[in-house]
Amino acid sequence: MKKSFAIFILIFLILGMFSPLGGNVAKAEEDDNVSCTFSGRLTSVGENESFTVKLDLKNKKSSEIKNIKFIMDNDSNFTFTGAMEIPKSIKPSTPEKDTTEKASIECLYYGGGSTLKMRMIYDTDQKEGIELPIVRNIKVNPYVPPTMPPIPDPPTPIPILTLVANNVPTVTAGDTVSIPIVVKNISTYTANSINIVPDFGPEGYFSADDVNPVQTIESLNASKSTTIYLKLRVSPDAPEKSHQIKLSTKFYNVNGDYYDDSKSPAYVYVKVINKSVSSSLEITKVDIGASPLNVGKASKIKIKIKNTGSQTLRDIKVTLPGVKADGLTLYNDINRKNIASLDSGKEAEVSFNIMPYAKLETGNHSLSVKVDYKDQSGKDLTTDEQQFFVPVIGVAKKDESTTNPKTVPKIILSQYSSNPSIVKAGQNFSLSLSFLNTSKIKEVRNIKISLTVPDGGEKSSGSVFTPVNGSNTLFIDSISPKGTVKKSLEFFTIPDASPKTYTITANFEYEDSSGTEYKSTEVLGVPVNQNIKLETGELNMPAEGFMGQPIPVALDFYNMGKAPLQNLMLKVEGDFDIQNGQYFVGNFDIGSSDHFEAYISPKSTGAVSGAVVLSYDDASGEHYEIRKDFTVNVNENMPDPGFDDPNIPPEPEKKSLLKNKLFWIPVGIVIAGIIVFITRKKIKQRKDGMTLDE
Repeated sequence: MKKSFAIFILIFLILGMFSPLGGNVAKAEEDDNVSCTFSGRLTSVGENESFTVKLDLKNKKSSEIKNIKFIMDNDSNFTFTGAMEIPKSIKPSTPEKDTTEKASIECLYYGGGSTLKMRMIYDTDQKEGIELPIVRNIKVNPYVPPTMPPIPDPPTPIPILTLVANNVPTVTAGDTVSIPIVVKNISTYTANSINIVPDFGPEGYFSADDVNPVQTIESLNASKSTTIYLKLRVSPDAPEKSHQIKLSTKFYNVNGDYYDDSKSPAYVYVKVINKSVSSSLEITKVDIGASPLNVGKASKIKIKIKNTGSQTLRDIKVTLPGVKADGLTLYNDINRKNIASLDSGKEAEVSFNIMPYAKLETGNHSLSVKVDYKDQSGKDLTTDEQQFFVPVIGVAKKDESTTNPKTVPKIILSQYSSNPSIVKAGQNFSLSLSFLNTSKIKEVRNIKISLTVPDGGEKSSGSVFTPVNGSNTLFIDSISPKGTVKKSLEFFTIPDASPKTYTITANFEYEDSSGTEYKSTEVLGVPVNQNIKLETGELNMPAEGFMGQPIPVALDFYNMGKAPLQNLMLKVEGDFDIQNGQYFVGNFDIGSSDHFEAYISPKSTGAVSGAVVLSYDDASGEHYEIRKDFTVNVNENMPDPGFDDPNIPPEPEKKSLLKNKLFWIPVGIVIAGIIVFITRKKIKQRKDGMTLDE
């Protein structure tokens, strides 16, 4: 009996090596409602190692189990890594169908004890927040510190120098500038006879303000820094942008070996302002309200203007040249509104009280806007007159063909709008039109409305707006007295359309109830903007950095669109210290290119993430944003050149326990022992049986 018990114990120990979660038999944690069974298999877990807990969840009741979640106890030596696959609910099981659901939970063992403690929390139709404690012992591996590799022989003493300009100076074209540059030896070796050689490029925009542009440093010890000053003269013809200047470093080490980093130069940047750049001011919107104006009644018209240039504009005067006593006139108002100054990229609004003349005929009447202003130098400038159209309900035309005049029914374009409100070149837009029969007594019938659109851009022939459905004509059966009918058409705007307001003519042909034919015209304006397109190069930065050392982040960007950009700003975002983290470009012309460079100093080691954000506006004020995300791996200290890091041992090869030959040796011995024991017992039983027979 004792030998049989020993055999049982040996078999149990062998099977226990393959049991779920390091030796636990798959038993259930359960209450009256649900049972939770560990279904996965796990040999052992090491410190700071992740593993997966797999559970079978079964509903024991007739009501649904729902709102399931798992919480790790505070005194557990394990934690969740965040990845969980948990069923939303568990239906009651039936004799025909087992509704056992599976859950998969990613965990991490961070050392200490081996007890996994967590709780399953769920709701039933009868009760909420029911907790089921789950406790399991997990087989854990003891922590084994890594072995230190042998220290290699000292390498060649190669200094490493960095050049950093802590800011981007701004200088006016034609002036001089002195740029402070910090030269830092980030290695553990001294550098001697250091020469900093600038390359101003072939354009000739920059030249040295000294006789010798080369900056010399006699010696720079390990981990030390010094500041040099690069004195430049800027050409009066230098374009307004950020310019790049290349710097090469040449030096010797303590052994007299010569080094030249011309193949991996540093760069500094200078932002040039050229006052000769022309100023720009635009009329962006004329708001006449939602309803037509009525004769003899004053209405307010709002006009918005925007400074799209790089200079602050002053003494701005907004006037309406088209007002007159027998047309659209001013009511208790003056025909000049003043704005003292307007900064680059800013917008301002003025308003005028307009009243149509009492005898003004029904229809759309034109009005012009003009803006006079001065730039920073005091030069007088003016905008082109911009024409817009105001719908007016006034007196009807008289039929001059008869002796007894009679009222002529009049159709006007009472309201119109485009979607979008400012049309983009190369895109479709919808034009909504409202037609009003101004007659109080007469119905109009058989109405034909054809739209005449202007010619296209410089490189295209034909109309600037092309009907998407192939027709620019509308038909309306009838409009009752004082009635309104709304229609819409969709147009395509040619890609090379010039940015301005285009006038569309609406031609009306219609009849009254007696069959008399009439013709009339109305006009409307549709503003067009060119598409903007900001392109960026690849984000240029190292994949790794070191604590205490600035990491460069550089980006080239280009205006590849057909319209200038406004209020262009670049900035770096992230949880680190930043140098030169913001760069305001302002207006960015068509075909322009520029460069942005900042430096980040991480506060912690490991993977550090951030982004370079480019934000800008188009001429209509619509805002855009581009994000260039990045991640850099930050190390604790910078290693000496030529050394392998002695603190990082080679990654040990991870082998499965079942593939380890040493694992199977004791297992085989135990199995062989069991076989020998059983064989001997059977032989003895046979012998005992033969003895009894004798």
